[in-house]
Amino acid sequence: MKRLIFISLIAAAFQCGYAQTTAGNTLRPKKAISFSFAGLNLGGGLGGKYWLGSQTAIRIELNFSFEQYKEAASTLSSLSSGSSTTETTTRYQIAPTVNIEKHFQVDKSVSPYFGAGAAYNYYLRKQDVPNSENNETSYSGNVFWGVEYWLSENVSLAGEQTISIYYQSETGFNTFSIKNSTSNLRLYIYF
Repeated sequence: MKRLIFISLIAAAFQCGYAQTTAGNTLRPKKAISFSFAGLNLGGGLGGKYWLGSQTAIRIELNFSFEQYKEAASTLSSLSSGSSTTETTTRYQIAPTVNIEKHFQVDKSVSPYFGAGAAYNYYLRKQDVPNSENNETSYSGNVFWGVEYWLSENVSLAGEQTISIYYQSETGFNTFSIKNSTSNLRLYIYF
């Protein structure tokens, strides 16, 4: 067993060492499948990335999130009827997103970047007090920055932070809001 662990560590070291010696983005594959993980809010996404040049890439993704929270009941009818004084809201989100990235190659395996994009957001919100379900949509523009690190010629990890501006139109009023989203981790598999 110790021998297997030792051999695995040596193989991993050579793999990481290879990432340090690869040439810039121009010699890497241009297309990637992307997986994103957005921390504790149970979000993430699946998509693709395509390099337009040595410093510019476009990402197309389908992002998902789930959140559940409890708050004090907001209607007098729920309080007077003797029902629970807290209400649970569950919210699901699906968001097709298009982003463009601008990279700055620092090292042969490290690439800080920034970018911008847009998304269409669809939400399904369920509340238990009162028992209701409704759909919401919004549009968002986002600005983000991060660092991508190539583990090998075909695999990279990126850490990213995003700030989003949302526009939501509902019956009778329009809403603009700014949201600082959870940092996310991205895995790219190039082919």
